Amino acid sequence: AGVIVEPVQGEGGVYVGKKEFFKFLREETKKRKIPLIFDEIQSGLGRCGETFCYKIFKTKPDILTSGKAAGGGLPLGVTLISDEYAKFYKKGDHASTFGGNPVSLSAGLQVIRFLKNENNIKMIKEKGKIIKNKLDRLQKFFSDKIKEIRGVGLIWGIEFKNNVASIIREKCIEKGLILNDARKNILRILPPATIKKSEIDSGFKIIEDVLKEVFK
Repeated sequence: AGVIVEPVQGEGGVYVGKKEFFKFLREETKKRKIPLIFDEIQSGLGRCGETFCYKIFKTKPDILTSGKAAGGGLPLGVTLISDEYAKFYKKGDHASTFGGNPVSLSAGLQVIRFLKNENNIKMIKEKGKIIKNKLDRLQKFFSDKIKEIRGVGLIWGIEFKNNVASIIREKCIEKGLILNDARKNILRILPPATIKKSEIDSGFKIIEDVLKEVFK
């Protein structure tokens, strides 16, 4: 038995968990002596403005899964296990068809070096604040169309009051901005850590222009 959760739901529509909720889960799983597992495949590795998202909620899981950015674009998945539960594993218990690829692991080492640099984490937080400010401005301008803005760091969702996400996504792509929709009424914004402020500015100019076109 165990409890597995996403600190920030990605595919579900960018829902950020609450500290109180994770504190409750931590207390209950310890009481029942079962592992608390965090799925940080989308939210981890700097995406939320920390090396891993659990640091934001001050709740350390027993097992953490990671991937996507782990290999810097190359196929690589990671499972981190606390000492308390690692003792139940012996060499060979956990295998992977493509595990141990030297090129992917080399890229993974560079990702670790990037995240260990506190200046890079600080940079991600600063870019997240810029994006939040721009999203807040959009929500004020389109207050009758946007239901909610939510996210943290470099993962954000725009929830509209109507099912227009796919229309907005396609129009943004036509103008050179790649976005995706997590639900019929939710746009998801997932810029890379390397994004420049000028690119954030131009990206939001496209979003604003498209919203004006769709909601005219």
